[in-house]
Amino acid sequence: MLNTVNARVLTGYASVLFVTLLAAAVLTLNNREVARHVNMFVSETLPALKHIDNIKANTKSMVLIGYSLYGYTLEASEFDEQFDRIKESTLAAFYSLGYTDNDDLLQDYEPLSFSLNALFETMTADSVNWDVARSDLQRITQLASQFQQGLDEVRVSVAKAANSRTAEIEAQLFSSQIVVYSLIVILSTVVLIA
Repeated sequence: MLNTVNARVLTGYASVLFVTLLAAAVLTLNNREVARHVNMFVSETLPALKHIDNIKANTKSMVLIGYSLYGYTLEASEFDEQFDRIKESTLAAFYSLGYTDNDDLLQDYEPLSFSLNALFETMTADSVNWDVARSDLQRITQLASQFQQGLDEVRVSVAKAANSRTAEIEAQLFSSQIVVYSLIVILSTVVLIA
């Protein structure tokens, strides 16, 4: 059947075409998978890490304005304004992360907010009870520390998901590399046979 030169050439071209189409299909699927993982990384993981860092920075700011109010380096009106801005930013970051009122981390945030309000009430009273104010500050510091630990755990889980996606991307790229090398070997073999 493959006795003529034309038949052999035609079979060689058909083989090359088949292998090339197969490699193109595999590479296209791999590229789509890589694009999907990259898109998830860019659209979900990176913003999540940014929001977590924003919440951590806001938590530190809350402690700082509490100490500033206690030390009279911040007026009550300025404290109120900054605290409202920090709360608004923090809650927006929580909701961007997909947290709702029933989530544990958001519930851990609420006592910190209430403690700052308690400090504000203590410091703006007609007669400041310094023992209560110090107790409020200690509670704020303790709650902020606990809340930061919870945030660190969430950040670690997001980072693990990012590492998992990175590993999947690397696996897809390695698979694409294998397909390209296989295509080179098959095409070289067809050329040598021809």
